[in-house]
Amino acid sequence: MTAEHTEAEIRRRRMLQLTGLGAAAGMGGLAGCTGGSDGTETPTDEVTEAGGTVTETETEGTPVEATGKVVASHTYDPNTLDPAKYANITDMQIANNIFDTLTDYRIGTAKLQPGLATDWEFTNGGNSIEFSLREGVQFHKGYGELTASDVEAHLERINDPDTGSPVKPSLDQLGYQGVDIEDDYSFTINFSAPASPAPYLLGQQMGMIPPADAVEELGEDFEFNPVGAGPFEFTEFEPNTRTVITAFDDYHRDDRPKVQTVEYRPIPESQTAWSAFRSREIDIRRVNSSERLQQLRGRDNVKFSEAIGLITRFVGINTQVEPFDNKKVRQALNYASNDRSIVESVFPGLSTLSTSFVAPGVKHHTTEDVPSYDYDPEKAQQLLEEAGYGDGFETTWWVPQIGRFTSPATVFQNNWSEVGIDVNVEIKEVGSYVSTIFGSEHEIPLFIHSLGQDPVPDAFLYDSFHSNAWGPDGGNYWFYSNDDVDAWLEEATSSTDEERRAELFADIQRQITEDAPGIWIDHEKFIFPMQEYVNGFESDPMRRMEMETTSVDK
Repeated sequence: MTAEHTEAEIRRRRMLQLTGLGAAAGMGGLAGCTGGSDGTETPTDEVTEAGGTVTETETEGTPVEATGKVVASHTYDPNTLDPAKYANITDMQIANNIFDTLTDYRIGTAKLQPGLATDWEFTNGGNSIEFSLREGVQFHKGYGELTASDVEAHLERINDPDTGSPVKPSLDQLGYQGVDIEDDYSFTINFSAPASPAPYLLGQQMGMIPPADAVEELGEDFEFNPVGAGPFEFTEFEPNTRTVITAFDDYHRDDRPKVQTVEYRPIPESQTAWSAFRSREIDIRRVNSSERLQQLRGRDNVKFSEAIGLITRFVGINTQVEPFDNKKVRQALNYASNDRSIVESVFPGLSTLSTSFVAPGVKHHTTEDVPSYDYDPEKAQQLLEEAGYGDGFETTWWVPQIGRFTSPATVFQNNWSEVGIDVNVEIKEVGSYVSTIFGSEHEIPLFIHSLGQDPVPDAFLYDSFHSNAWGPDGGNYWFYSNDDVDAWLEEATSSTDEERRAELFADIQRQITEDAPGIWIDHEKFIFPMQEYVNGFESDPMRRMEMETTSVDK
């Protein structure tokens, strides 16, 4: 990591993650790495998890004409559709259909493939990446062809502190040093250190390229008059009513949108939204209630698409506060926690058990030889006795006043009492919780959180577990320290050798789970019910809600 986060940005990111607005990949931190090592060209085909390639597929022949309309529902209106400025999930889900990115992800996955760039190559020891752009890519609304100058203008705008971009800390972490343009379709992005995560990050918000002319001409109006080169172009924004995008006739891929119009309707009240779904006024909406999910699964005329999200819910354990400075006590707490009951009884159907701090869709996730803490109160009691706490102890647990955290707290409080651990659960207003846990060198013994993750683990593992990231200027709020983990993180995040990175990240996952600075509970699912006449829509681990493969048959 090559730059520090600001305290304000760290607090903003953690508040977004707690409230669910930023609990998705790409909403903070670095993304991942791809391609070969220094001097090895990344082909124009899809980059697979193993670092090889498969052929990029596109539809042959005459594109199918886009028809019909899909109505998707969000809780709120977008705050902005400017890719340099947006900071919540609604913004991202709409902007993601208006803007294409330099690199891209296969729909429904977190697997990288070419986007606006057809290929890229690490050079200069990994400190630079040479890109080749697709030729003939057209922007919406007559703003002409995409060139390298548009890429440079976008990255420089993000890098300008006056823009106030939430992406700037990620650009800073990469050590961004500017763009060298060779010609309209060839350019190099330079960094101060090996930038192995950069290609993945450029497949997210950082890589959404607008035309520089439109940004300059429209000024502040660009936020709700966005112009991109994606499969849909912006048509209308009516506050508290709708945001509308329509299929872009000159989209550069042969596999063009199948639906002509997508309308996003903000419906804050859940009951109202699902009443509209039942009456077919809306076609797609994410469900995050187990009771609602059960009701919907009982209907024959509803389809579902779901994906395990890049997000982990966990209990944080302050490793510097007695008795949790003793590893056996932390391990005992893990064995005393019936996380399976959380998944099966508290959030049935909405999540899957966690086997690692790293979510399953993240590159280099592993369960091989990662310690498992199956619910075992007898083992927990044994470890407590070995640690000198056979008679139990009292402790305090801070929990933010959010249902997805207060419900697990009740279960675990009862679990832990069975082995003599008397927990005082203090329910805290979210702002107070954030300012203390994420904004100070706190001495709170236990806390609970969820972390949205990027498609590769570089930034969030470094921020969460490196000893240099303790406290408010990082993300290591459990004050964890392990010399081996520090060394492995430093090597992994500065390497472009994917085989070596895989080994190192596996070692890190095994060691942090062994050291037990937390209890990995579960990974949230992103589940989207849809009407039976909606076809082709796929949920994905990053909650992108891409609409280009969606069609309607009614």
